[in-house]
Amino acid sequence: MSLKIGYAGCALGTSEPLLKDISVVKMRNTYEVFVGGEPKGLKTSIAQSLRSGLTEDQLIPVILSLINYYKANAKGKEKFKKFIDRMTIELLQQVVAV
Repeated sequence: MSLKIGYAGCALGTSEPLLKDISVVKMRNTYEVFVGGEPKGLKTSIAQSLRSGLTEDQLIPVILSLINYYKANAKGKEKFKKFIDRMTIELLQQVVAV
């Protein structure tokens, strides 16, 4: 299993964080976490918002709980995007609730 994690220090996102498996975008004084970006192939997709308005202290626990949930529940070498689609954003929002 490999994950690509992106970070953007502003909402412009010039580093293309929304094409990564997990993305963190700084929005003024808070952070937003996106999941499920896919940069290659016929099914290229932009990541979806998972959580917004996170403080710096909440950020690491959210990311770690998401990664740990993926490790525990992925099927074999299932890509993160397929995992997100199978699990649904709503379920993952409950998993990473702070």
